[in-house]
Amino acid sequence: MSVLAASNLGRIRTIGRLLLFGRRKGSGRIAAASLALSLAGGASATQIAEPLRMQSTCLSVSPFRAIPALTRLNDTLGPEGWRDQVILALRRSRTDSAWFFRKAGDCPDSMATIDVFQMAGDVEATAQGQVMRVRLEWRHAPGQTEFFLPVRNPEAFSAELVSQQILVVAEQMLAMVEVTSSPTGASVRWDGAAGSRTGISPMVLLAPPGALSLELSHLGKSRRVDTLVSVGGYYAVHADFRLSRIDPVVELEAPKPTWPLWALTLTSLLGGVWAAREQVVAQRAYDRLGADAGAGEFDSRWDNLRTANTLRNGFFSATVVFGLGTAWMEWSNARKN
Repeated sequence: MSVLAASNLGRIRTIGRLLLFGRRKGSGRIAAASLALSLAGGASATQIAEPLRMQSTCLSVSPFRAIPALTRLNDTLGPEGWRDQVILALRRSRTDSAWFFRKAGDCPDSMATIDVFQMAGDVEATAQGQVMRVRLEWRHAPGQTEFFLPVRNPEAFSAELVSQQILVVAEQMLAMVEVTSSPTGASVRWDGAAGSRTGISPMVLLAPPGALSLELSHLGKSRRVDTLVSVGGYYAVHADFRLSRIDPVVELEAPKPTWPLWALTLTSLLGGVWAAREQVVAQRAYDRLGADAGAGEFDSRWDNLRTANTLRNGFFSATVVFGLGTAWMEWSNARKN
């Protein structure tokens, strides 16, 4: 199953409650379009094989300063009271999850945190009635996400409704990482501010943007993956624990023999040494000729000297040629293997 199919289905469970009024500031990306694409891409999925897990994340909720500006709403709670009621509703909906819901300023510094806040003027009038803006932003990542909650029926406006929409948008701000292994059943561990958490592959992990470290282990072998994930991104991590083997079809090319060239090189060198010795002997014989020597003797000894000199130069030249050829063949064999 692809990451997209798995993550789409994981989000379909909550997207149905999200009104398509959201957008992410800074990038110009319309949240409604991404949600519609997620619904369309995952419409054919009916089940999800990989269990969803989540890295520890804190929602830091500020007072809802815009709620008192809503008309025809009997507000007896005030901004701080609405915040407390929303936090309670969030905790009731996710009692056993990795979400932590705190008042603004109470989230641990080491934990990935989404700030939820409002401005006093975050209420707008539209043709369909009033809408209330809610803003969300990762504390450690730039870019603000916001959505508009219609208030067509003030009597039905509740902290549970606000908490549902906040949680849906917050889940869209997490990256989804599909973790698989060969064979399946590997233990997966990741770290968070609340300590190490574990799962079993295959699984889908929801993670805050930023650095992500996963450690997969199976039968005493372990693989570690360190990567960076972005807001709302989709990623796939796979670890292969199968034993590697050599394919018997692949055959290594046998090295070409170099001993003939080595033999020729050595023979040429020995011939050059012998010819050099003969050249020295011929040179001395020619130098010992006196003034009383005949012309025939001069010609004979000169021919011996010239022949020995030619042989010496020829043998040494052959030694150089055969030596270079031998060196090239040895280098070629070493490179192939």
